[in-house]
Amino acid sequence: MNKPMDQSGKNSNLIKDSNRLADFTDQVLNGKLEKVESNVDGELLGLEETILRLKSSIPSTPLDQAAIKQMQVRLKTRIQREAREVQPPFWKKWIEIISRPQLGMAFAVALVLVVLVIFSPSLFTAGPAPLTGTALAPSSTKNILIVSIAAGVMLIFFWMKRPK
Repeated sequence: MNKPMDQSGKNSNLIKDSNRLADFTDQVLNGKLEKVESNVDGELLGLEETILRLKSSIPSTPLDQAAIKQMQVRLKTRIQREAREVQPPFWKKWIEIISRPQLGMAFAVALVLVVLVIFSPSLFTAGPAPLTGTALAPSSTKNILIVSIAAGVMLIFFWMKRPK
């Protein structure tokens, strides 16, 4: 048992405080004490005050069955009323769905796929000249590369910001 002196001193103080608080609680519940002891430290004083407040909140006479039933009915009614009040509007639910990072990631991937599908004919042209009758210029491959890099950066950004 090679404990430092201050560690064992703290443990013994905690045990003493716990025992003192337990004795105080027993005396309050038995009706022997109605006020806080004057020779305690601040933390123990706060706990003793809490015990006295709890004791004062407990009714001295038990409730009859009618009062208990009435309290249960009121509680159920209040819970149902608060549940109805808490429900967010329909449009807020959709905004929450749209603002999720996973959905943003899916949107970015879909955008990259659409861009690749649109520009894929220019990737497979034979020869140095562009296709006639198309709006794609010879620099379209460079544009596709820039768009792909931008989409990749967006994907990395969404991946890093996702909830873990």
